[in-house]
Amino acid sequence: MEPDANARAPRRPRRGRPGRPGRDRAAWYGLGAAIVVAAALVLYETREATLFNDEVALFQNFAAGFDLETVFTPRNGHLLAVASLLYDGVFNAFGPDYVVLRIVDVIGLAVLAVVLFEYLRRRVDPWLALAPTVVVLFLGASWETVLWPWSVATFGFALAAGIGALLCIERRDRGGDVAACALLVFALACHSIALPFVVGVAVTLLWRRRNRGRAWVFLIPFLLYAAWWLWALSFDESPALDSVNLWLIPAYMAEALAVVLASLTGLGATISGEGLNPTIQIESGWGRLLAIAAVIALAVRLSRRRVPIALVATLAILATYWALAALSLGPERAPDESRYILPGAVLVLLVAANALVGIRLPSPARIAVAVLAVVAVATGIRQLHDGALFLRDYSVRAQATAAGIEQAAASVPHGYEPRNDPALADVVPPQLPLIADDYLVADDEFGSIAYSRRELDEDPLAADVAEQVRVAAISAGAGVEPPTP
Repeated sequence: MEPDANARAPRRPRRGRPGRPGRDRAAWYGLGAAIVVAAALVLYETREATLFNDEVALFQNFAAGFDLETVFTPRNGHLLAVASLLYDGVFNAFGPDYVVLRIVDVIGLAVLAVVLFEYLRRRVDPWLALAPTVVVLFLGASWETVLWPWSVATFGFALAAGIGALLCIERRDRGGDVAACALLVFALACHSIALPFVVGVAVTLLWRRRNRGRAWVFLIPFLLYAAWWLWALSFDESPALDSVNLWLIPAYMAEALAVVLASLTGLGATISGEGLNPTIQIESGWGRLLAIAAVIALAVRLSRRRVPIALVATLAILATYWALAALSLGPERAPDESRYILPGAVLVLLVAANALVGIRLPSPARIAVAVLAVVAVATGIRQLHDGALFLRDYSVRAQATAAGIEQAAASVPHGYEPRNDPALADVVPPQLPLIADDYLVADDEFGSIAYSRRELDEDPLAADVAEQVRVAAISAGAGVEPPTP
């Protein structure tokens, strides 16, 4: 696009209201208080948690050897180098002690909240920026991300670094460009969810001719990622993207927007199920109405006002994220999956902030935002609690399963997976990818995740699970059916 010779030079995004530093300071204090409360809540709700899902696989894999190939090996089609280095460091220094990883979780959430708030604050009133940032901290619809250190170490770190890169290029100096480039490299090493940010930075710099000499800021990260991707093709993994889903992109985007808006407002949460294994569901009925209103409002905004480059860039980021998610659509990868809601919510907020630049919301609209934020936080806290109940039930069964395997160590067959044993259906959680011999090696290398004998004696459920696993493992080693309990 050729620059208009008569156009004004673009202004830098507003950094809060000039002459009103008190509002900024008070909003920062408010964010700090919200971070402390959110961190305390997450640490409390995960107090009995242990390694979950992918973390168990890493625990076993890293015990077999850790080198550069291990760091860069694709996992589910993604480059997860930062999380791999982090987890290996934790396992070697502290063993499978989940306290350290829970602390990493809350630190990652805090960093994400800070950079998100700073991005929003530069565009809208600081108190208006604070409300959605606090909602993200307590986004119970995305409990799997908020409560799970692995998701924060991948999605959370990548999002924080990506937003940081957007903030750095706004400085329009060499130091900012170098920092933005480094942050994009770091983000891509966290998770491929950072690819949309590379697109957003490219849009920002290529939109005007005078910025095209800065293209190296996004080209270096992109080329490094492309080199990794070509190398990763040598691994026998099913492709993460499927072109057959190309036609589903518009429908996926519409449903994803509805789910995100229902989650951010707290209007779409339904909780069902009984006992310690509830089901958290997001109903997008309200979200669909909100999505229609949002699309109409955005269309009016684009038609009546000068469109800032930042709005175009964040729209490109959001569209790229949802397009890639649609192409990877499959089992447990739907728009309403818990772990995908937080990234979508963060990106929607970036777009909304840029769309509101220069627009002063009337008092009723501000009150509505505040009320919705309160509703969303209250609903989110309940959803985080119910998600924690699921993780707690998983953790009891996972640690008891590990105890049963350790007790049967002399007899358990090679490659035995408790979750795949029909005798242990509804006993061992399906999210536990424990392989007996790999786990025992990791136990020797890093330490045990299993309950001790005293802990089993104090918990009848754990003792029962451990005994069933022990009997089933010994029976599998002997080639006989375990006795009926």
